[in-house]
Amino acid sequence: MKLERILLIRTYAPVTHPSLCPPLGLMYIASAIRNASEQARAIRILDMRPEAMTPDQMRKEIESFRPDLIGISSL
Repeated sequence: MKLERILLIRTYAPVTHPSLCPPLGLMYIASAIRNASEQARAIRILDMRPEAMTPDQMRKEIESFRPDLIGISSL
């Protein structure tokens, strides 16, 4: 199985606190994949929160990146 392009997504949730923290969990996962895999050439993190991205906008991002694997984080 080819896993050259990996997309990790943090889904949108309304933010109650004015400061946004980066998706550290997804950043750790991306780092671990990069260190463990010779195949992974492009790892992208899509954070839907800062711009309140809609599911349709997310779909467009997925279609443009064309990942081999998608990981989704949510609470």
